[in-house]
Amino acid sequence: TQGSTVTRAGDVATITGKNFSDFYRQDEGSIFCRYKNSSLDTSNIRAVWGLGTITGQDSSLRSPKSGSSRIRLHFGNYFSPSNSNLFLISTEYRNSIVAYNQFENLLLMDGKPDFVSASPHTNRNNLYGISIGTRTLAGSSALCGHISRLTYFPKRLPNEQLQALTR
Repeated sequence: TQGSTVTRAGDVATITGKNFSDFYRQDEGSIFCRYKNSSLDTSNIRAVWGLGTITGQDSSLRSPKSGSSRIRLHFGNYFSPSNSNLFLISTEYRNSIVAYNQFENLLLMDGKPDFVSASPHTNRNNLYGISIGTRTLAGSSALCGHISRLTYFPKRLPNEQLQALTR
């Protein structure tokens, strides 16, 4: 017999509506994720997770654009620098955490800080859900990898704890 090539869509999960609003704090929190990519392919934007409104994407942890292996945090109106020295695309497990409150947004990966915004956090308080393995609730920009742990903390953890979690 002759074999055929089989493709399948990425496994993604979403938590929306009351299931999301019952636990997610709009004013502060920390999102930890341990993940790896299946390959080093950078032909598409890759995202570990995304927060969205009913009408679209608000925030995400993703590569900045197709062709890049770097990491970018998009949180409300703030973006981490596109010249980040930390890499999202990796076939080795990476530990990342995003912490936010009304005063700053912070991204750490493998114990190293990448982005701190001292500007006030401008979350519009209308987030509707989280997508896991993609950047939008509609499923775009799949990670194409494996997430072994995703943990949400309903407070902005202290910097020392953030570093310890991501080492």
